[in-house]
Amino acid sequence: YHATALPEQYVAKPMENARLLDLSKLAVKGVGNDYIDNGDVLEVSIAAGLSKEDVSTLNVRVNQEGEAQIPLIGNVPVGGLDLEGAEQAISNTCTQQGLYTNPQVTVTMKRQRENRITVLGAVKEPGVIKIPRGNCDLLSAITIAGGLTEDAGTNVEIRHPGTINRSCKRDPIAGKSRKSV
Repeated sequence: YHATALPEQYVAKPMENARLLDLSKLAVKGVGNDYIDNGDVLEVSIAAGLSKEDVSTLNVRVNQEGEAQIPLIGNVPVGGLDLEGAEQAISNTCTQQGLYTNPQVTVTMKRQRENRITVLGAVKEPGVIKIPRGNCDLLSAITIAGGLTEDAGTNVEIRHPGTINRSCKRDPIAGKSRKSV
């Protein structure tokens, strides 16, 4: 949407000094690190309770379907669960398969998936940055890119590569039509 096409009630008042903009309103409350999503790496410890040496600890990456593939146990759906919920899901799967009678399961977040974002324009350090998925918002992207430069304007454009219409012959950055060769 462009400002010239907006109804009058949605048009913002012009700013006299753009450097006084309150960018804190661009931040969003992040997703907690304890919620599991695809791409996260979890540390899973399973103890049968027989002895201290009888503890299996391994790192598991959550796949695109939100499942953790645990050796000898199989795929356990953990996507969208908090860490306690994942512990319960793994414990229930172990019990249902008859592997353990009362396993003690501990799940910790080893490494949260990061989003790679390209930041271009009037920022001090343009380029590809990595942002943890729980803190992925516009203000974080600008901050990680070193902040705005002195000549930065007030317009910000956000694009998602998956939303570009592939049948349209437009340059996704410049917005200009390309000629087919």
